[in-house]
Formats: sequence, C-alpha cells, structure tokens
Amino acid sequence: MIAHYLMKAKRGNDPLDAVARFHLRNGARLEQINWLGDRSAERLRQSAGFLVNHVYDPRSIERNHEDYVKNHRIVASRAVRRLLWSGRRSRGDARHEFEREIAPNQRTVLF
Repeated sequence: MIAHYLMKAKRGNDPLDAVARFHLRNGARLEQINWLGDRSAERLRQSAGFLVNHVYDPRSIERNHEDYVKNHRIVASRAVRRLLWSGRRSRGDARHEFEREIAPNQRTVLF
C-alpha cells in the first residue's frame, strides 16, 4: 500500500507525497520503505511510522532527474517495485504498467 501511494498516487503528473516529489525531482531513486523506521509519536500519527530511503547515486542523478521532470517517470529499486507488484497481485489487479530495464539489477523506470 505504501509503495502504491509513493509511486502511483498523483496530483497531476507528480506524486502526492511532497518529500517524494522533492527527492525525485532532484534525481534520487526510491530505494527502501521501512515500517517503524520513525517511531516518534508525530510520525506514527502522520505516517504510521513509515520511513522512506531515497538514494542519490552520482552515476544516475542527472538521468533520474531528466526522466522525472521530462517524462514523469519514477525510478525505484527492485525491492520497492516488488512491494508494488506483490500488492497488485494480492488484489488480483492486472499488471498494466510497462517496465523498462535501464541497467540490469540496478533500476527500472515505471511509466
């Protein structure tokens, strides 16, 4: 559910989540979702304690930024994509997004 929110819930072409918009616009990759990564009372109230890691890989920052800004593509790790697809399969939804493998075992852009 969190992977779906971060990658599919949109306002126009941009993710609803302001933090995700900031990092993606700056060339980060959505790397990992951690439940109870932040156990403070405020974060538990705001986001059920979920904490998201974004990675800035110097080799792909510019490419990620361009993909996001020009094409509205979100770059995510294999682990995050797995969460997204496992949630879709458990609900019985068809997988209708297309994947483009950019570099084996490194990243996939969803569009």
